[in-house]
Amino acid sequence: DVSVIRAPGQVTTYADGPAIGPGGMTLRRVEVDGRAEGVRVSDKDRCGPMIIEDSFIRVVAPDNCGGDWHGDSIQGYQGGPLTVRHSTVQMTGMTAGCDGTSPLFYPRDQGNTRIDVDNVLVIGGLYYAVRIGTPATVRGLYVVGGASLKCSLMESWQAYWAAIDSAYRVTATEPMPCSQEDGA
Repeated sequence: DVSVIRAPGQVTTYADGPAIGPGGMTLRRVEVDGRAEGVRVSDKDRCGPMIIEDSFIRVVAPDNCGGDWHGDSIQGYQGGPLTVRHSTVQMTGMTAGCDGTSPLFYPRDQGNTRIDVDNVLVIGGLYYAVRIGTPATVRGLYVVGGASLKCSLMESWQAYWAAIDSAYRVTATEPMPCSQEDGA
């Protein structure tokens, strides 16, 4: 029951750190809104698993994107097991040259262990809304945007391309097959 929101008049930059991290905690009914970085799951050997549930995480491109912004709503970097359930994850305001990474980013080759997704809406990203390259179970993933996946590591897969209304309600779906071998 915590909100981490951008303060009135606060100027965000490409170098802003994550709003929450590095791991070993449960985030329940948490709102992160207007920040240039959301939740970073890292330091797996010291911190352990992270659970995010019943939460809303919206990252907005920084006011000063003059550097190499790698914004994410949820990112794993040397992250332990991550569970995301019953949550909405979004990135907005990206442009070419200020494009961030992805709203949900648990890639391969960054030391992440696994991710479990259950009933999650992921929106935005200039190129990919979701990037998963680790072992995973995925149930009820609704994606508005692109995807980069390592499908051979998916233990289960149930996902949909989705359309939403202004209140984040899913208004249409189409089954999203998992046939990629990227997840970078």
